[in-house]
Amino acid sequence: MAQQHDGADRWYLEALGIGAEGQWDAYFGAWLVRIGDDWRTAAGRDIVWRARAAAAVPLLVQLVIDEPAAVRDRYFRALDFHALDHKMPWFSTVVSEADGDRATVLHRALLHLAEPSVERSAAVQAAINELLAMAPGTQEFLDVVGRFRVSSQESVLRAMALDTAATGLGREATRLLVEIHGAAAFEEALRGEAASVALERLAGIGSPDAVALLEGAALNVGLSMVLRKQAAAAMARSASGQARLLALIQAGRLSAAQVDAVRPRLLNVWDVAQRRAAEAVLGVPEDRNAEPLPPLRSLLVARGDPRRGRRAFRTHCSPCHSLRAGESPFGPPLGDIGAKLPKAALFEAILHPSAGISMRFEGVAITLRDGTVRTGYVLDDSGGAIRLRTSDGQTHQIGREEIGTQVSLELSLMPALQEQMTRAELIDLVAFLRGLPDG
Repeated sequence: MAQQHDGADRWYLEALGIGAEGQWDAYFGAWLVRIGDDWRTAAGRDIVWRARAAAAVPLLVQLVIDEPAAVRDRYFRALDFHALDHKMPWFSTVVSEADGDRATVLHRALLHLAEPSVERSAAVQAAINELLAMAPGTQEFLDVVGRFRVSSQESVLRAMALDTAATGLGREATRLLVEIHGAAAFEEALRGEAASVALERLAGIGSPDAVALLEGAALNVGLSMVLRKQAAAAMARSASGQARLLALIQAGRLSAAQVDAVRPRLLNVWDVAQRRAAEAVLGVPEDRNAEPLPPLRSLLVARGDPRRGRRAFRTHCSPCHSLRAGESPFGPPLGDIGAKLPKAALFEAILHPSAGISMRFEGVAITLRDGTVRTGYVLDDSGGAIRLRTSDGQTHQIGREEIGTQVSLELSLMPALQEQMTRAELIDLVAFLRGLPDG
């Protein structure tokens, strides 16, 4: 069957993989005997990529070295499915023989062939040192510092964390700085001129140290109320920070201004129990829910104003959705939603977002071994890491060894927007969405 694979049918290739499960070494060995040196065809490269046999590792290494850089990542990722003792002996070969951008080669080899242990070989340490020296301030730099817990880059991480031009990298640098060097490494930044940037970087990290830093800033009467409100709002951007905020509010330790700053997010979290707890402490805004919504049949005959609906979209929807593909910070783009869903389905999607969750946007809650909770949806779970998009628009690469638990969420990550809108805004919003893409 393997010899009949044409290199184009992905489902056929997957069927081969399923059939070989548990017997890869025997089956792959038999295929190699038959195919001989002709394994470099498109079909042969596919089978090597899919194989989980020890004998596939040297062939994958050959592909990593010989194939164009544009397709090389595919074979690097395939190495994630192989045992360390099978691939680690090939580390030096890949680092010395693979051509192309040197930093990229080092980065991929370190991520896919090297074990992130404290005791590492001289070759791995040399590769780490070379990459860190040639690529400071890059994602590759952060990947290697994080994977190998490099403790010699504190000053570089701090500079990246406070660089206002590097929001995504800055937040990741902040997380690593606090994880590797402790909360004390970032405390000074919260007291200086870059305090606002520092608070923004800590938002959404959710680790115990990060939440403690934000809580300290929120309660620090020596800071301006603007910064204290920002600190409280930053706490509200992680599940662990939200729970701590409710405790502080119940204890009367936050000002009214701070409570107002966090109220909308706490009342619209995905976790039903936590949302109910927030409602018990904060109450539900009367100006939005004083009157129950009419039944769907009444909403369907109501006439909305698309122009006012566009304003409602900007207020309530644009934090997560855009009207253009590729620009949405979190949820799916909605530029052609009016052509996809009838009016009734649009109302249902807003009123009951958990009734039909779009494919690829199913929520998960990942608790890391250090207690950090990350909630979002999975962009990619192949290989040795999971890429998770969180509601602040950030993408986190989480190594499987970092994960304590991973739970699929039954409820949508989208909040129930009717709790934030008036009846008129809801009707106007649907009128605007119904007119897309022409609207």
